[in-house]
Amino acid sequence: MCIRDRYEAGIKNDRCSLIYEGNKENKIAVNTPAGQTSRMDIPEIIMQGSTWGSLLCSIQTDKIGKDALEREEYVYSYKEKVNIPPLAMVDDILAISECGSESVKTNAYINARFEEKRLELNEKKCVKIHATKESNYCPELYAHDETIESVDETKYLGDILKSNGKNKRNVESRFGTGLSVITSTMRILNEVSVGKFYYIIAKIFRESMLINSILLNTFSSDG
Repeated sequence: MCIRDRYEAGIKNDRCSLIYEGNKENKIAVNTPAGQTSRMDIPEIIMQGSTWGSLLCSIQTDKIGKDALEREEYVYSYKEKVNIPPLAMVDDILAISECGSESVKTNAYINARFEEKRLELNEKKCVKIHATKESNYCPELYAHDETIESVDETKYLGDILKSNGKNKRNVESRFGTGLSVITSTMRILNEVSVGKFYYIIAKIFRESMLINSILLNTFSSDG
């Protein structure tokens, strides 16, 4: 399934066959308190943490959202202008839908695609957020056969998502990140003897560490 999705993503030359052959046989060993086990063969599997693991997983999960856009189903229409499909980032996926039948349909679609691609959802990490104060009917959703827990907030790709839509916690987190970068920079400058190049090196650190961190963490917020 991974190789087929890779083929459809554009790798249609001999490299596609090379990737398949490279993952046709895998040898693994497990470290235990008593020592390492003997190596065993696992056929036709993409190893997590391998060179191709993250890339192939990204292609598979990204295709779920692309298929939804092509079908014009299982997407959330923002102000009836922008269709938002299930959003994927390597092995994380986020879906937005209206409460009721639409959320049940989207949930079933994601489960079906994961089953089709022989991927597994970690039930303990799957959560549901009801992002409105209105008492709309909010049905139970499932990760495979397990009920998804309902929470008021969760973290997705480093950002805290809250049911009230506020970004205050994210602003505070990024403010703390900026302070830690300043502290780290000053500690390096004070511990390393740079002599007359102190100002030059401090400026380089400011541009490469502090400004880069500020730009990375800048976003518009109503928090």
